[in-house]
Amino acid sequence: MRPAKQSFRRWWQPPRRLADREAERSVSFLELFYDLIYVVIVAELAHALALNLSWAGIGQFAFLFVIVWWAWLNGSIYHDLHGNNDIRTRVFTFLQMGTVAAMAVFAHNAMGAGGVGFALAYAAFQALLLYLWWRTGVHDPDHRPLSNRYSVGYLLATLLFVASAFLAAPIRHTLWILATVLTLAMPLYLGNLGRHIPSIQAQIELSAQMSPSLLERFG
Repeated sequence: MRPAKQSFRRWWQPPRRLADREAERSVSFLELFYDLIYVVIVAELAHALALNLSWAGIGQFAFLFVIVWWAWLNGSIYHDLHGNNDIRTRVFTFLQMGTVAAMAVFAHNAMGAGGVGFALAYAAFQALLLYLWWRTGVHDPDHRPLSNRYSVGYLLATLLFVASAFLAAPIRHTLWILATVLTLAMPLYLGNLGRHIPSIQAQIELSAQMSPSLLERFG
């Protein structure tokens, strides 16, 4: 049992500690595949815009694009900071891609009949990030003050998107806006908090150091 347990731990590692971040890591094929899924959903949004080229259509495209872009950014940054070359990282990355693929199915009419499916798919994506940030805090005590606050923010945003699935427009879209503003405001809130708590500020500064792999993905 002991060799099996050791093998499991090798392939199912805890999240990488922020202090152990690889400074010169190259972009992986897994990350490129992750990006490709987002290309699909952006193409769906662009197609919907082409069919409704109006101020309302542009506004809807911009709003949904922000949601999708923020999902990509947060998933990518988490992988860059805490991902490992193990099965666990691959499993959770593919789970994220599954939720994004589900979002793409409903993206074409996300503001209409596809709203319920889009909301639940995005809630599932945020729930995954919630879990990942929480587990990071469990295994990285130094990063815990920051990761736990991210977890709380994603918990609230997830609940808002789940609740929106049971409500009709425009209340549904109002909850989407609230959830999106909440997650967009988290870095600003944590940055302000870091001015008063040195341990949080130190973690923010470490997190803000973009690796070559992430810079490469930004193109």
